[in-house]
Amino acid sequence: VWDNAGAPLAGVTVAMTLVDPPAGAALGGMTEAVSDADGIAVFTTLSVSQPGTYRLRATAEAAGVVASGTSVGFV
Repeated sequence: VWDNAGAPLAGVTVAMTLVDPPAGAALGGMTEAVSDADGIAVFTTLSVSQPGTYRLRATAEAAGVVASGTSVGFV
């Protein structure tokens, strides 16, 4: 997580969600992580409940501004 000037933001909660998952698919493990001093949020236990191709969306809010990004599809 970085600010508009490119400086890392520590202490920001980042939440992961699945984008348009098929019926029955769920994201498991810790779906929220807090960014470290380098602005990196690590999700060590994230999993998907069934095989398939998915996209993830990461959403973070800092200083009242909400930002999100979506991954490309992965298996």
